[in-house]
Amino acid sequence: MTLIHKAKLPATASNLKIAIGYVRLAAEPQRDSQSGLTPQTEQVRAIAGANGIDLVEVIADTGQTGLTLKRPGLQRLLAAIEAGVIGTVVVSELSRLSRSRSDLQRLLNLFDRCGVALVLGTETFDSEGAEMIFTLVAYEVTELT
Repeated sequence: MTLIHKAKLPATASNLKIAIGYVRLAAEPQRDSQSGLTPQTEQVRAIAGANGIDLVEVIADTGQTGLTLKRPGLQRLLAAIEAGVIGTVVVSELSRLSRSRSDLQRLLNLFDRCGVALVLGTETFDSEGAEMIFTLVAYEVTELT
């Protein structure tokens, strides 16, 4: 199921911002597996296409843990978000952004503050109230199993 979280954008800004995909691999051996870089990239492009989103680029971090935000590709993505260039980020699942609940919360807060829509392919996301708490709890339970 694909769910789109749309942040509130000023009318003029929403027309100027681009869409970027993001993928991450923790280790090189995953490159050829189902969760490898190529399948993730294809999945992100398919999610974007199914939602009528034209991706400008898919940024990849290879051999990078999801337990830190200090990844070259992610830092590039975050800098573009903070500069107001990006309006939509497409990922296959939340764990590609972060495997740390507190870091994930920081990212989601940044997306909201900068008016970035987050499009996910395998999970639901809503930044407000009980739904956000449920999403983070479900995320945490998934990561523990």
